[in-house]
Amino acid sequence: MKSIQIFLLIIFLSLCQIGLMSNFAIFGNWPNLILIMSLVLIFCDREAEAFLAATFGGLLLDLASPMFFGFYFISLSAITLIVKYIFSKFLTEINPIIVAAVTGVTMIVYDLTMALINHQFSLIGLVSNAIYAIVLAFVFYYFFNLRSSHSSNISFSSRLK
Repeated sequence: MKSIQIFLLIIFLSLCQIGLMSNFAIFGNWPNLILIMSLVLIFCDREAEAFLAATFGGLLLDLASPMFFGFYFISLSAITLIVKYIFSKFLTEINPIIVAAVTGVTMIVYDLTMALINHQFSLIGLVSNAIYAIVLAFVFYYFFNLRSSHSSNISFSSRLK
């Protein structure tokens, strides 16, 4: 994807995160779309675009957040770098189980951090948010893989093992 398309997608997802996702909350929680997009870009071997999404998306979320400025920027960038490091050192293949596990664990850790900061904890909300994020990650993953397979003539079935 070209850089302008990534920027437009980040802006669109940030606006959806800020304005629309509260209408689709499950047990009062909704996943961070920018974080999911960053994870999916890592799954698709687009690390530079993943870091761009985390940093620029984090700055956009910081502009609308009541938390201190830089919280989303720092947290999303750090999570993206940690997941990228784990993938480069320990995981060699991408399959649906790995996509689900990494997305679920990442969202649980992210939500636990947010729960500690906000002093609000709900186990049902934590689990439902992780499942919600996994479903959205699969949708994003298939979208990015289909777009890359159309642009580079790589079949989708060879990417997802």
